Amino acid sequence: MNTIVKNNHCAPANRLWFDDFFTREVERLFTGNPANSSVTPGANVWEDEKQLSLELALPGIKKEDVKIKLDNGVLNISAEQVKETEDKAKNYIRKEFGKVSYSRSFKVNEKHFKVDGITATMENGVLLVTLPKQVEEKKESQFIQVK
Repeated sequence: MNTIVKNNHCAPANRLWFDDFFTREVERLFTGNPANSSVTPGANVWEDEKQLSLELALPGIKKEDVKIKLDNGVLNISAEQVKETEDKAKNYIRKEFGKVSYSRSFKVNEKHFKVDGITATMENGVLLVTLPKQVEEKKESQFIQVK
């Protein structure tokens, strides 16, 4: 007889869910402006023989608003979206559409990648960053003459 286990993702016992919710709500409380929101974008990371690829979900962000910086072995990716709408005809009680900022950092061993060959493309709200790997030159065998 097989045992079926139900996984309740919304239960407070799920520490990841609880920690994420608690951190986000406390941050909103202390910033004082629920319209300002900071989001850690979801990421897919994979590699093959030639490169390491990072894919980040940045919905609603234009490529002009994305900043990518490699500094001391840390690849920092950030983006900010500001929605400025002034509609005096509406008497807002609460306005939560405003500024959303995305930020994510990855440790990168600069010795393993061609830093000058890093590329980034943005399509349909998904940022793709590729880091080409350094190619190790194979040295031919050498015979050393004994004297």
